[in-house]
Amino acid sequence: MSITYIQFVPSSAGPFHFQAVLDGVQYNISITWNIFGLRYYLNLYTVQGELLLASPVAGSPDGYDIDLLLGRFTSTLVYRVGSNNFEVSDAPVIYPAFGARPDAMLNANQSAFILNQGILS
Repeated sequence: MSITYIQFVPSSAGPFHFQAVLDGVQYNISITWNIFGLRYYLNLYTVQGELLLASPVAGSPDGYDIDLLLGRFTSTLVYRVGSNNFEVSDAPVIYPAFGARPDAMLNANQSAFILNQGILS
């Protein structure tokens, strides 16, 4: 597994740009500030300029990865709050198995939002 680190350096002069290789294909990424949402957004483009994905940037704490690519690639893109880096990895983020009982996968420091109560029976 290889990880590429990109230091996030926002600027009032314009969006932050970088390139990343995801599943063996190069893409252009632009990080923009949305004044109405008061947050950063990730915009993923092909090298030809076609917009493929626009989504809010969720920061990942140390020890837990939030994949900004929403499972659309095997590669992952994570924004690490502690180091202010974007991390591009060729390995997928592994989440706990869906359908497992919450008490088997959660401890007192976490919470669960259950969408379908039938999964727990």
